[in-house]
Amino acid sequence: VARRGIADARAALRSRAPRAARWLVPELRAPEALRAAMAGDVLYVGWSVGDADTLLFVAGRDVAPRMVRLTVGRAGLTDAVTALRERILRRDPDDLPAIRAEAAALRASLFGPHADLIARHPRLWLAADGPLLSLPFAVLHDQASGRWLVEDHELAMVDSLHLAQAPAAASTAPARWLVVADADGGAAASNSRAALPAARREATAVARMA
Repeated sequence: VARRGIADARAALRSRAPRAARWLVPELRAPEALRAAMAGDVLYVGWSVGDADTLLFVAGRDVAPRMVRLTVGRAGLTDAVTALRERILRRDPDDLPAIRAEAAALRASLFGPHADLIARHPRLWLAADGPLLSLPFAVLHDQASGRWLVEDHELAMVDSLHLAQAPAAASTAPARWLVVADADGGAAASNSRAALPAARREATAVARMA
């Protein structure tokens, strides 16, 4: 009876609020169906962070699901992510070599033996966990090429492969944009950090694209 009631509630939600239902009660599909629906240039990369180690999971349309155990755990990742974020937020040009080195070390730790496989896919769906939720993945650095991850890959943060595959609802509403940048002097002063350079110019350029 309870299961039938839950099924009825899910059906009612899908009928009355289909957009919310796609996220709250997504239709679960077999892994093979999920992979078949992915574009060939997309790779799903997910982590499950434990106390002593971390599981790395990858899958793609032409990449069978595979998992590997990484020899870095919650405490080590927390320290590394915190240190990198603090250096970035200091915005000191002298920190750039250290940022590159720390970001490269994190990249090597997180990609492990799948680094070459990840490098071959221009679009990455990243499912972070634990301290990795605070990691700016875009700045992971490749010391060999001297490039940041975002320079070579289109990055998307996802909660899971199932949610990443949730179909987008068609909308007939006109597109409307709100671009916010460059806080005024009072807000910037109270934040103790200087306003981002060129923020207003970038926001204006984005607004012109609407």
